[in-house]
Amino acid sequence: MSSQRSVESHSNRAKPGATGYGNYINGATSSGMNPNSGGTSLSNGQVTSAAAAILMAAPVDPDENGNCPDGYKKNLATGKCDPICTGGKYYNTSKKICECPEGMVEDATGKCVIDPCNQIKRLVQNDSLGSNILPIVNQLRNKLGTDNNEWSIGYKNKWINGTRKNVPNDNGIQEGISKERSLFKYGNTWVGQIHTHPQGTYSIFSWLDIRAIKILHTDSHNHFNDEVFLMAVASNNITYTLKVNNIQTLIVKIDADMQNAKGSNDREKREYLMLEMAEKYEKSTNLEQTFLSLFGNYGVSLYKATDTNLNNWKQLELDENNNEIVTKTPCN
Repeated sequence: MSSQRSVESHSNRAKPGATGYGNYINGATSSGMNPNSGGTSLSNGQVTSAAAAILMAAPVDPDENGNCPDGYKKNLATGKCDPICTGGKYYNTSKKICECPEGMVEDATGKCVIDPCNQIKRLVQNDSLGSNILPIVNQLRNKLGTDNNEWSIGYKNKWINGTRKNVPNDNGIQEGISKERSLFKYGNTWVGQIHTHPQGTYSIFSWLDIRAIKILHTDSHNHFNDEVFLMAVASNNITYTLKVNNIQTLIVKIDADMQNAKGSNDREKREYLMLEMAEKYEKSTNLEQTFLSLFGNYGVSLYKATDTNLNNWKQLELDENNNEIVTKTPCN
């Protein structure tokens, strides 16, 4: 996959949302940035538990007996009660554990982030918050013949009717320059891309795809990092989605690959890395297992749709006890 910078300047910033408690909760739990960011909306239940997490982030005074409430510990230096939960978690008094608010999960760094499963499902939704990607995916499914080049479409985060949502490029789906290359937009508000893997190519993501999602993530506005996605549409109604779970790991891995690859310039190094990958894919009897063996520790997560309407997804991971087995965990 080749790349093309977004025409939007990095100096542009998203239109701020209306100030409100829900917006403050959204901003504080997802990015820790300006509460007026107008970020992705949470449900009432998610706002309630997220509010608890934010309230627990601040020290409190001990009671008259000098005791701290559940979920806090005494700070001998300040005399205050400090929260034991970090990373946006709140203390569940019934379970006696720290956990993420409803609709959020713990990422590889221990922070609570919006559940990627919910983000993928929202891409499919056709309501006011959803991106309604199914018609686009169906268009791309008609571009999977052996004579087809790769086709793609970019998605940007845009302010629409009082909320932010991911919307497709106004130009619609575009034909790429080869069976394995298509342009993608990246920059301030660009957050995703859907592209085809036509017949005669590998259905699973490539090293260039992983590099592409790294570029999308690092070049998007911090408010939209959690929204970043890459989706591949292949024959036999196969649809994969890639999400970033640890951007620092991803950056280190891609940079190390480029540094260690053979070649006198970046283009030659990318070609070398793709040839190395293709050799392993060619020998593979299970592309999902091979992909996860090669790239499962790159700070990305792999998801696969289990029906043609994209209503149900599973996260694919290598079994902890046997890396020859792919475990498939349904998104709730």
